[in-house]
Amino acid sequence: MINQGDEKKLEDLKEKASEALGILKERLEILLEKAEEYQDERSDRWQESEAGELYKEWTERIQDKIDEIDSIFDDVEGIEFDEILAP
Repeated sequence: MINQGDEKKLEDLKEKASEALGILKERLEILLEKAEEYQDERSDRWQESEAGELYKEWTERIQDKIDEIDSIFDDVEGIEFDEILAP
């Protein structure tokens, strides 16, 4: 069980975790945007080539990581400490 002071510390840590996840997601979204712009500027021939396919797979993995971060963020935001407070 935790007391009120501990709950405040845990809430602060939860907030910092959410902020860090937000920064990580933002950086990955910037990377993805730049990667997609690069891909869109390439010819259809390049996009259909092995290099283009590998590049597309790489951008899809970036999107997967963004989705994972969203899921983790939702999990972090859903953490409630009031149910473990000391009576």
